[in-house]
Amino acid sequence: MALTDPAAVTHNAIAYNLPRVSTGDGKSAYFVDTESDIGSFRLSVAHTEARRKRSVIRLDQNDKVVENPFVTGSNLDLSASAYLVIDRPKTGFTVEDNLDLSKALIDYLSASTYASLTKILGGQS
Repeated sequence: MALTDPAAVTHNAIAYNLPRVSTGDGKSAYFVDTESDIGSFRLSVAHTEARRKRSVIRLDQNDKVVENPFVTGSNLDLSASAYLVIDRPKTGFTVEDNLDLSKALIDYLSASTYASLTKILGGQS
């Protein structure tokens, strides 16, 4: 079963629709080029199963154009990624159990206007 196409992602208060660009066995990818200096976004979702089940939801921002601090008059293309990995045993945890655990982490990171996430990105542990 596939997710909604296109995938809706909001970055810095701007909503983007990322159309599905590929699908495979337990994975899909969605992509949009913003046609601006913030670059492009790629959302990927993949599921693997070996001794444990693992789901990875990843958002990549590529080709962000910034001024090169080392060479006057030139630019750099940069990229960054954020992802959530949900790792669980094959049995013993229900979808609801994993949902509750995932929501607890997301709620922790997003509470108080993302205060905890801001501190973590600033290097606090």
